[in-house]
Amino acid sequence: MEFSRQAQIKANMKLLSSIPIFSKLSTSERLQISDASEVRTFRAEEPIVSEGEAGDTFYIMRSGGAAVWRATTHSGAQQKIDYKYPGDYFGEAALLDGQPRNASVVASMPNTEVLCVDRTLFNKQLLGPLKDIMERSEATLQQQMLVMVPLLSELTAEKRNQLASCLKRERFADGSHVFKQGEIGDRLYIINQGEVSVQLTTNSHAGETVRQEIDHLYIGQYFGERALLKEEPRMASILACGALECYSLSKDDFDALAIRKTVAWSRRWDVEDTRDVSQLQVLKMMGSGAFGTAWLVKHQQTHRGYALKALDKITVQRQNWMSVIMREKEVLASLSPHPCVITMHNAFQSPTQLFMLMELATGGELFQALEKFERFPPTQARFYAGCVILAIGHLHKHGIIFRDLKPENLLLTQHGYLKLIDMGFAKRLSRGEKTYTLCGTPYYLAPEMILHRGHGFALDWWTVGVLMFEMLEGEPPFTGTSEMEVYGKVTKMQYACPTRFPEMATDIIGRLLKKEPEGRLGNMRNGVDDVMAHAWFYDLSWDELYDGTMKAPYLPPPPTDLSTVSPADYQPRRGKPTLDLSKAGKKSEHSYASWAGWS
Repeated sequence: MEFSRQAQIKANMKLLSSIPIFSKLSTSERLQISDASEVRTFRAEEPIVSEGEAGDTFYIMRSGGAAVWRATTHSGAQQKIDYKYPGDYFGEAALLDGQPRNASVVASMPNTEVLCVDRTLFNKQLLGPLKDIMERSEATLQQQMLVMVPLLSELTAEKRNQLASCLKRERFADGSHVFKQGEIGDRLYIINQGEVSVQLTTNSHAGETVRQEIDHLYIGQYFGERALLKEEPRMASILACGALECYSLSKDDFDALAIRKTVAWSRRWDVEDTRDVSQLQVLKMMGSGAFGTAWLVKHQQTHRGYALKALDKITVQRQNWMSVIMREKEVLASLSPHPCVITMHNAFQSPTQLFMLMELATGGELFQALEKFERFPPTQARFYAGCVILAIGHLHKHGIIFRDLKPENLLLTQHGYLKLIDMGFAKRLSRGEKTYTLCGTPYYLAPEMILHRGHGFALDWWTVGVLMFEMLEGEPPFTGTSEMEVYGKVTKMQYACPTRFPEMATDIIGRLLKKEPEGRLGNMRNGVDDVMAHAWFYDLSWDELYDGTMKAPYLPPPPTDLSTVSPADYQPRRGKPTLDLSKAGKKSEHSYASWAGWS
């Protein structure tokens, strides 16, 4: 299918742009290689290359994993010397001079996928000698540094090229200041060698000056980015710990590149701004659940609103949900920012409670909107389905299965987009791995979960099909008066799409609701790209949806203006929960021992 081919080429181009030796290729050159290269799939224990054989192919890991083995000098026995993960590469010597392989690489996981770039194709048909390309500029190392910065890694290779040409190398002696708190900043720094201490100076109640380290940064990390967008004082001091070398980018050069709207800076800023819990004002309670409450809070300096999830430690421990809560926090903390997945900005605790400071989505649950509309028009359902597909694809990219998709776990933003929330059942999985826990909502359980056959990433695509049906019909495809009746219908595939469903909507639902996970859309070679390429989305711009520039079909009521809300408006009634943050963040209490990994 042409859509799948385009998705494959796009995925290959993204892989190539992350490889340093290809960093100087133009877009058209990467496109040619992406179109001509081959993706090969290897079984577990199947050799990819063998030590001593002639090298004529360069390999980039797409999925799975592979072990690198080399024969020892004396006995000839194989010794494991390295391991290759998705995004890693090997065999570059084959492109440069065709040297024999100096090690063997063997697939260690089922369905390990590798992008293969052939030397003869590279040299003769496309670009000429690779050495000539690598000598175009000395910016290769700088390109590597930029890719290591998560907020810059999503930039196109062209933009990273332009950034690299503007970077300046600066050195600092041990103990010297890169900059001081209160200075007006004009530069972003990326650490090339060494490490730094981030120190905050405050005044105590007694009027004494207190200096504390609030962070420690290492090679590849960065700081000072606020200065590129705002003329404001530095919020902390940066001191070199040992000899320090950084690449710096000035505000003038940054402005000249016109990438202000391209980079998602807000999450890093929120983490910095919310480290000091005393700056959070509690405004009102938003809701309550089995383990705690959710509160609307406002940061006193930035006036930004957040949702603060407060969990009662004793209740969580009594219900044996410690591992679930810790896993949710770990998953949220590990995810890179995404417009369709809720962001956790910070986590902290008090002697009695755990806190997660979350992005604020003010439009309510999709479940409430579905109740209001009874069912969504096809264009509205397709828009929401697009948001969910982007979110699920993002989790799968991070090796995370969600397992609890339902309208209640999708929040509307004030702009009408969806955010995936609640990672309580989310779990990390390797490709090809299965897990056997029964969890989720009965109406959304996939056949392999009900039948205890083990489930993997394909389960999430089943739930996407169920959600599509429910959005178009107003109820799930499998219903009944009891859970057992629902499970019976699921395993027997007893459902039918109404004739009023658009033809392509019926088609994609049928491809997602495949009983056998091996044949389910989204679970094949191209993953989420196959779902995005389906004909139901033929005129939906995925780039506009991701960028938030597409007009949403429905806008929820406008949110409360937080500038008009103050703690005085928060008047807890007798018997209602209250929230005390005065002891949050203090770590001397013995009750922290069981939650040492929380904050």
